[in-house]
Amino acid sequence: LRSTAQLEERTCKEGLGRRMFRRATLVLVRFLVSLLAALLLVPVGSAAALSDLSRDRLDRAAILAAPSIYRLEAMVTIDALQTKDGRRIDLPPRARRLSEVGTAFAIAPDGTLAAAAHVAAPTPVEIARDARLLAQALAGEPHSLDAAEKWVDKTGARPVGASDVKLSVRPARVLSKNGGEVAGPIRARLVGAERSKDLALVRIDAVGAPALALHDVRTFGTDVTTLGFGPDGDGRARDEPRIERGKIGLSGIPDTQPDRRLAQVDLAIRRGDSGAPVVDEEGRAVGIVLLRYQDGGLMAPAEDVRKLANAAGVDVDEG
Repeated sequence: LRSTAQLEERTCKEGLGRRMFRRATLVLVRFLVSLLAALLLVPVGSAAALSDLSRDRLDRAAILAAPSIYRLEAMVTIDALQTKDGRRIDLPPRARRLSEVGTAFAIAPDGTLAAAAHVAAPTPVEIARDARLLAQALAGEPHSLDAAEKWVDKTGARPVGASDVKLSVRPARVLSKNGGEVAGPIRARLVGAERSKDLALVRIDAVGAPALALHDVRTFGTDVTTLGFGPDGDGRARDEPRIERGKIGLSGIPDTQPDRRLAQVDLAIRRGDSGAPVVDEEGRAVGIVLLRYQDGGLMAPAEDVRKLANAAGVDVDEG
């Protein structure tokens, strides 16, 4: 009887020990998994505004995408505007230097960025429109983008003595290993454009820089986020991208171009957001913002960006 009692007591102790060991092991594994997840969520170069850890999938997608985002600036100088009837309109000196700000994002590790063509490769019509808009603003006259477009269409105005468009980019303001900010601007050059789809490719000397994967999806209701350089409320340009969250709306929306089909995104879009990636929960670019539309915007699908890249001989990154 005593031996049986001792055996039972030892068996109970060993069972209790095994249970305590298993419980302690489970706690340790959970801790290590949590720690590993936290480390993976904060890659070197993540945006300063996104440094907080989050369990939200779109927040994590924005963290992953941030090092691939650039503020794109296109500058051109002109002497005057000339209408279709030969009338020359001299511009004030400050209206002769035009600057358009947009967004670009890396799609390949060779430094190739995707952008909106109306920012990276503006047409004479777009240059004339911006010059008219700026001249009216400097003169304190009522002005709007729509009114400037209608005036250019009516008068047939075109720029006189326009220079070549100079492109530069600045990386989204991120933190490096030592806490310093990434320098800029960086010179960029146009390497491809498809005006009918308002898409362009520019390249910078940044081989090996982070790039976004292109993923073809236009499913209604897909959760997405954009990272673009639309201005603040006071109109001043931003040094870090504004992050907006929303969903993909209707797809296949016809445009003025017969071969272009766009998809709606129901999130706030500003002028400087042109060229911003539309990012899904996995951190992949599913589209590129081109236009403001109703209460949101319109994006071209990632498929169109891939086709342009392939035509230019660019091997897009897998992410």
